[in-house]
Amino acid sequence: MSAKTLACRVLVVDDDPEVRSALRDMLADCGFDVVGLAEDGLVGVAAALELRPDVVLMDIRMPGKNGIDATREILERAPHVRVIALSAYDDPALSAAAADAGAAAYLIKGTAPELICDRIEEVRRSSA
Repeated sequence: MSAKTLACRVLVVDDDPEVRSALRDMLADCGFDVVGLAEDGLVGVAAALELRPDVVLMDIRMPGKNGIDATREILERAPHVRVIALSAYDDPALSAAAADAGAAAYLIKGTAPELICDRIEEVRRSSA
């Protein structure tokens, strides 16, 4: 892995603690610096503003502030951050809503780990 990949700072926002833990471990295995974990959109926005990650991996459907609203708020307040929407649903309407909110990509939970890691690096590079 390149030094650039190793330096990529990622925040994981998902309401399921098992998913957060699995994503953290997978991203660490890929060489990313997982700077934080958040359990909902409200905490995710605060964490993104405080931790200043390069990329936020954002679940779409969460109680409280959902991932679409959280993505929009993060990008309004921290436009340097890139958000990748993550959903259990292969739903074109959700994908379009995520894109409208400013998400740089939309991934389905269960996507192969190497593809998730590749997509994060692509999104990060596209913002450099």
